[in-house]
Amino acid sequence: MELFGNHALFHHILEYGARRSLPSKEALRSLLNCAELLRQAVQNLSIVAYDINDIRGLKDAYQKGFLQCELLDEGGKALYYFPSRLHHR
Repeated sequence: MELFGNHALFHHILEYGARRSLPSKEALRSLLNCAELLRQAVQNLSIVAYDINDIRGLKDAYQKGFLQCELLDEGGKALYYFPSRLHHR
């Protein structure tokens, strides 16, 4: 059997990718957004926001459990911070 003889198989892989073992483009984009946000949170020790959707990556970081939230006032101002100093480092 020739190694590259099955052109249909390679065409399919090139066309559709090997999706079972790789994260989707959306998941990678979400991780990149989270990474940038977490870098900012490390520098500032926390993130302050009025709406979780206003800052790119904040909702993903919160939903994944990377950051915790505490409401600061009734106007909706919230502080997002790391669960502990160990998580911060």
